[in-house]
Order: sequence, then C-alpha cells, then structure tokens
Amino acid sequence: MINANDVLFSRAIRRKGLAAVTAMSALLAPTGMPAAFAADQAAAPIPVDCATIRYHVAEHGKAKSIAWAIKNGYSWAQIAEAKRCLRG
Repeated sequence: MINANDVLFSRAIRRKGLAAVTAMSALLAPTGMPAAFAADQAAAPIPVDCATIRYHVAEHGKAKSIAWAIKNGYSWAQIAEAKRCLRG
C-alpha cells in the first residue's frame, strides 16, 4: 500500500531537482555555453556549381542526389536551386 507521505515526499524531491536544473541553466546561459554547443554543430554546406550538380545527378540519379543533399544539411531552397541547374 502506498503511503500519502511517501508520494508527497517524492514529489518534493522531484520539484527541488527541477528547480536546481533550472537554476543551473539560468546561471550557465550567459557565460557562453551556447557557443560551446554551436561548435558541435556542422557548418553550413558549401554551394556547388551547376556543372558538378549535373555530373553527380547523371552518375547517381535524382532521388539519390536529393537524399544525399538532405542528409548533408542542404535546405529545400538550396535543393530547389540545384534542380534549376538540371533544367538547363
């Protein structure tokens, strides 16, 4: 059988833990922690010229090329721009 005091006590512990995490994040946020996380993120992909796009699409196919672009961080706007290269 569950005792009401045990339930209240466990909620109080969880609340204190959440408060501690919130306080730590509030203290660390202005000290440059976001810069440390930003360093782990991949850099923006390098733009590719139309000749290279045409060559690789001819070699691998359109669907595989789009999947590769998405996997490597290209945006849908960049993929649409690359599709314009294929039109001529």
